[in-house]
Amino acid sequence: MTFILENEVLSGVQHGFRAHKSTALVFQFFVESAQEAIEDEMNPIGIFLDLTKAYDVLNHKILLSKLNSFGIRGVANSWFESYLFHQAMYGNK
Repeated sequence: MTFILENEVLSGVQHGFRAHKSTALVFQFFVESAQEAIEDEMNPIGIFLDLTKAYDVLNHKILLSKLNSFGIRGVANSWFESYLFHQAMYGNK
């Protein structure tokens, strides 16, 4: 995580699985933004995606290559490779 933070790999608006940021906070931000838009006589919309199965359709070789390009190599990359392999084999049962 230190590497990811130091190299700003994640976007500032990434809230899930980050310290001091939660999905509840991003939901609060969304609600406040929608309220402001309504007050400004705009029509806010929200698009919500369930990415639960995202890794099922993702090309794992491309993901591992991307991680490598971000500097996640060696044991760390092997850990991701093992995780993705086991997810593909056994899923979230």
